[in-house]
Amino acid sequence: MIVTGWQLSTRALLPRPSLLSLVRLITIAVITCSSTSLSTETERHYSSSNEAPSPPTTTTVRTTPTTPTPAAVIAPGVEKPLISLGTGGGMYGNRSVVEKAVFEWLQTDVGGRGIDTAIDYDNEDLVGIALARSGILRGELFITTKQPGPIGFNETIAALEGSLVRLQTSYVDLYLIHFPDPDDAPPGRSGKELRQETWRAMEEVLRRGWTRSIGVSNYKLSDLLDTLQVSTVIPAVNQVLWNPASHDDALLEFCQAKGITLEAWSPLGGYDSRHGNVLDLPVMKRIAASHGVSTAQVALRWTLQHGMTLATGTTTKDHMKTDLDVFGFRLTDEEVLAITNIQNCGLSFASECL
Repeated sequence: MIVTGWQLSTRALLPRPSLLSLVRLITIAVITCSSTSLSTETERHYSSSNEAPSPPTTTTVRTTPTTPTPAAVIAPGVEKPLISLGTGGGMYGNRSVVEKAVFEWLQTDVGGRGIDTAIDYDNEDLVGIALARSGILRGELFITTKQPGPIGFNETIAALEGSLVRLQTSYVDLYLIHFPDPDDAPPGRSGKELRQETWRAMEEVLRRGWTRSIGVSNYKLSDLLDTLQVSTVIPAVNQVLWNPASHDDALLEFCQAKGITLEAWSPLGGYDSRHGNVLDLPVMKRIAASHGVSTAQVALRWTLQHGMTLATGTTTKDHMKTDLDVFGFRLTDEEVLAITNIQNCGLSFASECL
């Protein structure tokens, strides 16, 4: 049976506990009796097995943000915050900055609950520490991580096992294949074959309850077609580069037709060789001024109005707050079209369309 069909919602759903989750929670409860170093909530919701990193001292915070972030249903019974904190990219500099950023994102006055990490980011352990420090119940968080690519069946399962240890949790909410092309395909094996074999493993970890949903990242249309040929579960998400200066509208249309949520990484655009800093373009400034918001908020709102989710990265608490504060205004159809057209405007045409 193929699973598909999603809608928007703002309700929070708790995951159904798998056998693996129950065993780990029982283990944690036993350890709790002899340990006083962790808060009660953290002991109930984070694994304390011998393989996991030693849990840090925790700080108890309110578990309910001031304004809950709206969510999208990406798979049956799975709701993903529309905006997550991405932890990849050069903005974080050294690894230690990631822990601080994740911890601040989760604070009540910010209200973030979605966290996006990956094995390739080399920071899952720091994300896990920040999640444990937060004192927030596991069911209120949405954790996305990614394995590197088409790495094979057993390798995909082993990769998630390692991620769960580093993240100090018994399951993730979304598990993605980071890139569609293998780094080193074995002799006689094509990229297509490895993509399909790896997807079968993704369905296996979903069946085991190690993740609540599965998806892909940076997949082109042809990569998705390879996967759909063998899938019994439609990818919940395809996370791709998407911003006003770079977006694949045909891919969005295909994903929406198949029930795949397209998620944006680098939604603010950064520096574009044709346009410079996208957020400094006159069209972005005009639209921002008309709504009394920043150009960054306009870019994020533009993505959301395409029916997408997004992961945005920042180390600044004020920016975190404004990134989440994009639900109090709506762009007009004309404004959406003007921003969409940025991609097709070179600098020489700036006076005409920018």
